[in-house]
Amino acid sequence: MELAKTLKRLRLRYGSSVNDFGELLGIGGFCLRLIEDGSMEPNNNVLEAYSGVLGIKVSSILLIAETKEELKNEPFYKRWLQPLMKRIALGEKF
Repeated sequence: MELAKTLKRLRLRYGSSVNDFGELLGIGGFCLRLIEDGSMEPNNNVLEAYSGVLGIKVSSILLIAETKEELKNEPFYKRWLQPLMKRIALGEKF
């Protein structure tokens, strides 16, 4: 799972600096940097905060973070799930 990379990509997509987004999450920029570089695992409270700020479910964040290797055995991944998650991440309607 690429959770740290996904959280960083989502923050960048949101258009916020590390410090500003960290404040929105209630953890500050220093902790957010540690999470985004993979030095620290986000706890449930942080994931819930991401969910609230971004307006998407925690389960969706985790699904976006799944790597292709982890999902390659899922038959619907390339045809349905991957395009859908990309559209969600880009804020497109579906």
